Amino acid sequence: MRNSPRKLAILSTPMAILAATLTGCGGGGLGLTGGSVPIGGRSVSGTAVLPGSVVAANAAVTATVMPSGTSIGSTRTDGSGVFTLHNVPANADVDVVIKPSGGGQLEIVIPRATLGAGGGPLNIGEVDANSSLVAAALRLEQAPAPEDSDSIVGNQQSILDDQVKNGNFSQQQQNEFVNNPGSLNAQALTLMVPAANASLQALQQNPSQNTASAALNSLLGYLRAAHARDFHMNQGLRQSLLNTATAGTVYTPAQVAAAFQSAGVLGVTPAQVSAASTRERTELTALSTAGGNISALEAMVIAADVSSNGGLQCNQNAITNFLQTLLSD
Repeated sequence: MRNSPRKLAILSTPMAILAATLTGCGGGGLGLTGGSVPIGGRSVSGTAVLPGSVVAANAAVTATVMPSGTSIGSTRTDGSGVFTLHNVPANADVDVVIKPSGGGQLEIVIPRATLGAGGGPLNIGEVDANSSLVAAALRLEQAPAPEDSDSIVGNQQSILDDQVKNGNFSQQQQNEFVNNPGSLNAQALTLMVPAANASLQALQQNPSQNTASAALNSLLGYLRAAHARDFHMNQGLRQSLLNTATAGTVYTPAQVAAAFQSAGVLGVTPAQVSAASTRERTELTALSTAGGNISALEAMVIAADVSSNGGLQCNQNAITNFLQTLLSD
């Protein structure tokens, strides 16, 4: 029950949400310590910089493995804000947190791909308010689903980096990020929609497993972090979604509604699916390149998102059953 493949991107148009009774829907470095982190690794250096280009001298620096929090080591910055951590493992995502002596916090996440590229000393450059904002967004995305942590860090960091650079945040805003965790996390949540749209556009322009994975993770971050939806998927379902997204397969609203019905989610009509799609595309504008049809990734969003945003707010089992039905037909 698939249409011929078609590339996916995004547009949008607001519309009324559905009101249906649905089944399952609604409503100086130290040595490594602890955990399974291997002994050995590489030296990692960087420079702690506060807003206004002020270096953070004599600041405490700690490094841990994401998402386990296993300690790697600690040190302090010198008078120029420079630090070096030794024996940083190259087979893990690493979170570096810096506590300036005057208060506040700086942070950066180093992906395992970066650590694994080459074996000599690695200079990660400046750790500042912008890197802290990216790190906060990554933590918000991976916290509800630690099983996806590696792929989230691996393909979301560069997308989030671009969104932060485009933000052109003022020094006052950067001070808020460094000194106010609430402001930092609130701003990090605002990155979820533009990051999702950027990743969907990249998928449309260059369909591949990598761009599909980035788009899927961005949408999951949008659902899990921005809209507090507790949704997980097994590796088999994830791979099926990636394959379908890479192929550019789209479905009609009637096909999506039929998959909901077959999966036991009753009361969903093609008109309601179209209305949900229209509402979702007000934010996820890149989805509109499918026109009147719906990609598998958009179908996932419709099933999982909160009803106030146009989604059907299905539970974990209903979402899984629906996607398995849709992707297998």
